[in-house]
Amino acid sequence: MAAVKTSNRLERIVRWTKTFTDPRLCAAVVDRLTFGGNTIRTETESYRLAQTKTLAVQAAN
Repeated sequence: MAAVKTSNRLERIVRWTKTFTDPRLCAAVVDRLTFGGNTIRTETESYRLAQTKTLAVQAAN
């Protein structure tokens, strides 16, 4: 079985405690997502985020 996890979170995994405020829960979630997996960071801007920013600027004008 294979699974792909994508995220638009700009933060590294170590900062996920902002989302999962319980440290034990955070550790468990990160452990299950990363066990036996590979992390690929593209360092590219999200297409959806760029589109949302453009639409917000257009709406403000």
